[in-house]
Amino acid sequence: MVEETIKKEEGTTISATTPTGTYNFEGNVNVKLLSEMFQLWVEETKQVKGNKIGMLQPQLSLYGMFLKQGVVGRKKGFAGAVSSEGGNKINAMLKRIFNNDIDIDDITDLKQLQQYMNSINSSANDSNPRSIPFLDKEIDDETGEITGSREIYGHFRTPNYEDRIEYKIKNRKKGDPPLKPSPAVDSAWYSINDNDARPPFWSMLYAENPNDVVGYTLTNSLLQVINAGIEALEQPLGLSKDTPIQLGDKTQTGWARKAMEISGVKRIIRKWMKTPQPNGNFQWERCQKEIEGKAMQIPRGNDSDRIKEMIGINIPNEIKSAWFKISRWRINEIVTILLDNKRMRWENKNKRNFNTIQIANFPVEETTENNLQQEGFEQTNKSINSNSDNWRDILKREMIC
Repeated sequence: MVEETIKKEEGTTISATTPTGTYNFEGNVNVKLLSEMFQLWVEETKQVKGNKIGMLQPQLSLYGMFLKQGVVGRKKGFAGAVSSEGGNKINAMLKRIFNNDIDIDDITDLKQLQQYMNSINSSANDSNPRSIPFLDKEIDDETGEITGSREIYGHFRTPNYEDRIEYKIKNRKKGDPPLKPSPAVDSAWYSINDNDARPPFWSMLYAENPNDVVGYTLTNSLLQVINAGIEALEQPLGLSKDTPIQLGDKTQTGWARKAMEISGVKRIIRKWMKTPQPNGNFQWERCQKEIEGKAMQIPRGNDSDRIKEMIGINIPNEIKSAWFKISRWRINEIVTILLDNKRMRWENKNKRNFNTIQIANFPVEETTENNLQQEGFEQTNKSINSNSDNWRDILKREMIC
């Protein structure tokens, strides 16, 4: 049986398992408030039972009916609860979601439940509790003969139903099952118009304002609790420090260009490209420390979408910040791509490991007569910088090493 209580500790971490790993997201999700909203709904609907909801079974509460039939309502003309696992499954799911162990996929679950409930809450759906039809029969008080009838919606316990039960009690024959009086319920609980009644079976699920709740106390309907959960879970999220995004490894291709699409990562690498070491080597270690050292703010829009695509997750939330982990090798790869794009010189000082990239302070090579002859050029008396109409001289001037 599902536990009747749920944890009420406040939490802000939402986890998600994706093809690239498990990530924790941090956001302004007041789990305690959501938990208390749902728990209050449970407690309030438990208190309304028996004759308070127009049912003869004294211990049958609104909550109990929900567990037995979920949001599918009662069957046409059937006064008792319908046996079904729907409510129990929904109840278990909501208790798990509004517990501390919130998962990013819970947004999808809640939206599917929201969509399902909204589809039922229409006159076109026979499972809508306010649209369940009953035949309201009027009888002659003396003979019990039916003198007229009409179709009503929402609840069967009308004044006419009360009269019929009273007649049967007065005229009960020996051997007939005993009957209890069935006083009429509030007239707001039934209607001659479809999708107009406000019975408690409907209001506990769909009430939007106090006028929708008649004859008992309800702070929020189940749909309002679900809507609040969706709204909370769709707020912008930040990736937690304990689950940073790994920007690829040596065995994975294409990650350098993916990382360059994150404007903050690209900006930091460009910053350190402007301040190489005295020997001209790129300061990858200080660059790495800055990238990994704090949460990086993610601009709304394209950057947020790239982050979601990068970690393989499809959620409606904006990603507002993220922590990253990047290797020395990956940083150097990005540096070389940026330099190549500008046709600027760089050298790999360690051909084997790609660990040290020189980006400045290259030795100046002198252009001598021997250099030129070795490259297949003839020595001329003209200056290398002099003007010439000769193609060979023009090319020679352009060749500086």
